[in-house]
Amino acid sequence: MDTTLVRSEPTQAAGTGIVVLFTATSFLTASLLFLVQPMVGRMVLPAFGGSPQVWTTSMLFFQTALLVGYGYTHLTTTRLQRRTQPWLHLVVALLPVLLLPIALTVAPSGRGGIAPSLELLAALAIGVAAPFILIATSGPLVQRWFSWTDHPRANDPYFLYAAGNIGSAAGLLAYPFLLEPAFSIEVQSRIWAAGYVAALVLLTSCAWMVRRSARRLEHPTLAPVERPETSGTHAHAPEAVGVEQPLDARRAVRWVGLAFVPSSLMLAATTTLSTDIAAVPLLWIAPLGTYLLTFTVAFSVRGPRAYRIASFLAPAVILAAITIRPLAFGVALAVALQIGLVLVGGLVAHGRLAADRPEPGLLTRFYLLLAVGGALGGLFNSIIAPLLFPTVIEYGIIAFVTLALVLDWSDLVPRTASWSLPRRITAQLLVATIPLGFFMIGHGFLAGIAPWIVIALLAAFVIASLSPSARGGAIGITAALIAFLPHAVLVLDSESVERTFFGVHRVTYVEDDLLGLMHGTTLHGTQNTSSEEARRSPMSYYHPEQPFGDIIRAAGSTPDSTIGVLGLGVGGIAAYGQATQTMVFHEIDPAVVDIAWNQFSFLGDSAADIQVILGDGRLTLADVRGTYSLLVMDAFTSDAVPVHLLTVEAMREYLDAITADGVIAVNISNRYLDLRPIMSAAVEELAIDGALLSGDGEPDGATPSTWVALSANAAIMDELRASGWADLPPEQQLWTDQRSSLFSVLR
Repeated sequence: MDTTLVRSEPTQAAGTGIVVLFTATSFLTASLLFLVQPMVGRMVLPAFGGSPQVWTTSMLFFQTALLVGYGYTHLTTTRLQRRTQPWLHLVVALLPVLLLPIALTVAPSGRGGIAPSLELLAALAIGVAAPFILIATSGPLVQRWFSWTDHPRANDPYFLYAAGNIGSAAGLLAYPFLLEPAFSIEVQSRIWAAGYVAALVLLTSCAWMVRRSARRLEHPTLAPVERPETSGTHAHAPEAVGVEQPLDARRAVRWVGLAFVPSSLMLAATTTLSTDIAAVPLLWIAPLGTYLLTFTVAFSVRGPRAYRIASFLAPAVILAAITIRPLAFGVALAVALQIGLVLVGGLVAHGRLAADRPEPGLLTRFYLLLAVGGALGGLFNSIIAPLLFPTVIEYGIIAFVTLALVLDWSDLVPRTASWSLPRRITAQLLVATIPLGFFMIGHGFLAGIAPWIVIALLAAFVIASLSPSARGGAIGITAALIAFLPHAVLVLDSESVERTFFGVHRVTYVEDDLLGLMHGTTLHGTQNTSSEEARRSPMSYYHPEQPFGDIIRAAGSTPDSTIGVLGLGVGGIAAYGQATQTMVFHEIDPAVVDIAWNQFSFLGDSAADIQVILGDGRLTLADVRGTYSLLVMDAFTSDAVPVHLLTVEAMREYLDAITADGVIAVNISNRYLDLRPIMSAAVEELAIDGALLSGDGEPDGATPSTWVALSANAAIMDELRASGWADLPPEQQLWTDQRSSLFSVLR
């Protein structure tokens, strides 16, 4: 055992009290740190059209602010004495109280490109930076303060790191399960402000403990206190503090890189879920909570075992997550695959970090470099990747890098070295069926794509089998091909691909002569290009023999009327326009406007007067009162309907925009969510009539869809019911701007 000379030994009760106090402080401050993130994301989401990129960009801000907080902690704890630093920090931490409770006002300009990202970052910096940065300092700072005490465990404060991560997970889970369903945004903000004040009280108590320990150290009793041995630990043993090593550039870069990988992986998985299901806190929190859980496990006594299990499972989990497209399997599989990817990737990367964690003297620098890696992950996913890549190829890149962390390229299959060449090739081909099976389940035998994938994968395995030095290369090459080749094929197979803050827009022929617009993984409209007559016929969701055809015949054929549409797509609704009508499209993404005008002809061919207003529908509708005889709400991000366009306040604004006998038509088609209870509750709250009809997509060129019609016009509603429309179901789930929950509408 290593004996360190200290000035006095606190009593057992006092020592237990110090541990409880510092643990409680770490838990509460971490809870506040991760409670505020989904709360703030929820505040700014409506202003940016419900885009999944809102959360990715917000995470960039939070990670950068965390980096600033860690930098402050490192500088003040290394430059100031232990008797003065805690009190200086308390004075600084008091200042953000003047800015509480948090309230954000965001007014985006509506420009395209990365401008919305910059506007969002500016709004967050003004509204939430100060309290967030100060609460973010508490993680490493409380650990550093504990190492300054005369407690016997002061040389290994990493148990506080685990407590902080448990608090982080608790804060994240509390938001979608407790705060969001039960309290409005304003009340949530006040609860967080009260928590901040409570954290200041605990931090003051910790500072007093540090100062009392400093006084004892100044009056030595020369009482030795035994401290745990820290040398001779295993390379992958997170339960013990690592062997003290110099912090050279290579080690620092390794720390940054290992922090970068799970951060980027978590954001990529979040984007995947938010794009197709909904941009809501629940789907932000699931990957982030898993990411934090891997931190907790990696730095616990179970860390080494978790690292080994994750390393063993990683190839299968990663290949499954990046190849299976679970559209036909439901939301549970979609979430499980992405969570599994974050879980194994986080355990592998954080397990390596835990094994290499330094002595307390380098603690604040260690956390500072981890924050650098996390912030770089946010920067890569939110700013750099959208500028560099036409599709979300960064998802495949980071998944491949994660796989590289667990593949021992020289000894992945050590026993095959003595195998004969035919036996080795046979074994490799059998292994090849696993990723190939994943790919085929997810994509099917797509003409022009799958054959090339099959040939490339089989060739990779055969080549890798020829040389013993290439063991492990087969899986690596396979992962690279699966991660990157489909993106390359999609780009080459498309007429155009454009990526903006609001997603990836791809124009491609989905069938012979049927030109379509894909947003994410969802078709956002088609046009038959086989003839002039066919070009003028509305298709997909707007097919005359689908529910929308009933709506147009009942409410959209009046001469001299004005029809409003939230969401442009390919402009298919314009095909119904008459010479005496005006059609006004409200579209948030300039890229979609350009695509609709220049690559599809519905807008140009329409007999109606076509107008396009750029901006989020709820913001641009503020200037419209009693104008539209028909207002169509058809705004989607991939398959996800922006939540703020379905709240009762949104419906009230839609009512204000239509004439007294006008109709609101809402497209509630969704693979994962049953939005009927939300519409039913809105009808009850607003005291209007509502009816629903689902189309099966039976005619050629039609797409299955579900529409809801809302109106106070009894004649129109009776006409729709005569066409087969039914009353909304009795189940109700009221969504408001202040309160909404995804659980109640999951299929």
